[in-house]
Amino acid sequence: MVEISSQQRWQHLFTDSGSYDYGAGKLESMCSLLISVLVVLGLIITAGLSIHRIVYPQDLNVDFALVGFVINCISLVINVVLWKRIYKIALVSNSPIMKSQWRLHRANAIANIFVFVSLLAAVFLRDFSWGFIIDPACAILLIFAAGYAFLDLIKESMHDLLDKTLDEDLQMKVLRRLSEYFDWYDSFHGVKSRKSGKKIIIDITLGFTPDKTAGDIFDLSGRIKEKLENDIPDSEVQIIPRIYKEFSETNIAKNSLKKIHIQPITEQNITESMELVKKFLPTDNYELIFKVLKESCMLGTNKNELLEENIAHPRYWVALNGDKVIGFSGYYFDPNETDAVWAGWAAVERSLGMLSAKAANGLIAKVVYEARKTGRKYIRLFTCDLPEEIMANKIYDKLGFAVYKRGIDWDGVEILYKQAHTESVYDKFEKNR
Repeated sequence: MVEISSQQRWQHLFTDSGSYDYGAGKLESMCSLLISVLVVLGLIITAGLSIHRIVYPQDLNVDFALVGFVINCISLVINVVLWKRIYKIALVSNSPIMKSQWRLHRANAIANIFVFVSLLAAVFLRDFSWGFIIDPACAILLIFAAGYAFLDLIKESMHDLLDKTLDEDLQMKVLRRLSEYFDWYDSFHGVKSRKSGKKIIIDITLGFTPDKTAGDIFDLSGRIKEKLENDIPDSEVQIIPRIYKEFSETNIAKNSLKKIHIQPITEQNITESMELVKKFLPTDNYELIFKVLKESCMLGTNKNELLEENIAHPRYWVALNGDKVIGFSGYYFDPNETDAVWAGWAAVERSLGMLSAKAANGLIAKVVYEARKTGRKYIRLFTCDLPEEIMANKIYDKLGFAVYKRGIDWDGVEILYKQAHTESVYDKFEKNR
């Protein structure tokens, strides 16, 4: 049996599902635009010839005029028939090319009528001194009649190519459906739309709190998508979920950290982070911390060993002053608990004054914000009453952490297990942002 690589599977998937079709829609709009531009150019040339005929009049040949009259009548019938048929197709297909085609035949039919009138008038009024003006004057009137329709189509095609927003009536349909499910989502981040040929692509971004399950979000998305695609023909609706409020490293650092940058730990940061461990966490399990930091940036390297210690899915961040690591912190899950996220080991260089304080504050904030995204009810940690933990315990108390159980470690030191409601800790940081 031949093994298929993941890359081959993806290639096979895209091959089976067809090529990207947004470009085909753009091509339709471009063709419609090209047809309209060519028609308008033809009208401009006609205008020039008409003005030339007024300045340099020519005698009308009656015999040729009668032949042109017959041909024009046949052309009028053909253009009217094609105009009506293609118009019906355009109503169903909503295609830019079909729109330009039925307008082209309508313009041709109108031109036939103008030619019909101008030929009759030119023949019967040829003996008057002003009779020569009839034909070019009708041509100029035709230019304004046909040009108006195609200039409007050029504007519409340009808007399609520039991804214009939805028309107001379609926006109201979107807002009406969103208002029906107002209590189901937590925030509205906007609607983006574009046209691809006859397709209308609508992206709606909604915010959800972390306690919403994936099933809840999929259920709501499916309901809104189904109703909107029924309300708006040829539409393709995509619901994009976001956490109620997202906090990136930039958002956290923007106002308070300045010279400090918080980013996910990388393999290159581990050595400097472990130097902080040796300096400020000398009594902790050096080897275990190393495995946790390594697993955070190199997934799967120590997964099974960490599970034996009841540590799963660790995520850690470092505080950088320039390129130098001056602190780290993170969280992890206990596989035996489903309602809590555990604050992990943390260490910050203490000799940098305000920079040390900002790094510590930024790391705690980052852990709290990311812990909230997990949707778990509690943040838990363990500490002790040793002198070196006095400052940390003051911070924990200020954030609302309370002891929920006690234990004794291998050295006989009392361990304090503390917890706080995730939302409560998050709110405290929000008020101080």
